Amino acid sequence: MHFYVNDIPVDCMIKTIDQFYLQTNNVFDLMHLNGVIIYDTNNEVNQALDYFIKHHKKVINNQLLIDKYRYKFTHLKYKLFKRLNTNDLTTKYLFNVSFITFMDFYILTRAIQSGKFKLAFDMMQVKDKKLFKLVQAYQTTVDEKIMYELIDQIFSYMLEPYNGYWKNEILFREDINTKIEDEEMLINYNFNK
Repeated sequence: MHFYVNDIPVDCMIKTIDQFYLQTNNVFDLMHLNGVIIYDTNNEVNQALDYFIKHHKKVINNQLLIDKYRYKFTHLKYKLFKRLNTNDLTTKYLFNVSFITFMDFYILTRAIQSGKFKLAFDMMQVKDKKLFKLVQAYQTTVDEKIMYELIDQIFSYMLEPYNGYWKNEILFREDINTKIEDEEMLINYNFNK
């Protein structure tokens, strides 16, 4: 769930211990791997996490990683186009992060050794000519409107083989077509129990 509390964006995931032992193909089942356990009275959570990591290595390293980038591209696009393009510094930073994220994904999906950017651009020029032209155009313009269009085209090109932008990651968001009653009910349910 993605929503706001006092104008602070909040991502909330709720899992039971039993869910750590189930098979998964959902990128959000990886999110807890970046977390910190703050309460585990009988070591159940640690055991469940150990089991999850041991039994999901193949999934973690393949489809879920691709889905994680699908989500990142979608989230960056949303920030650039809708939310955080409010001043020059923030916008430039988001363009930089977007390009670096794209390059990381290109290197990952082309099985190039991490950090080999020159090799990646050389390969792109030969094997992904359309993408290379988009990247050249993106890197040579300072017109933000054109940069918005180009980064969207670059993201779309990269995501085409992987089902496109993430479509269902936002279950609840205050600022897009949600009822105030639903928002209040959800916040009350999650934070006032």
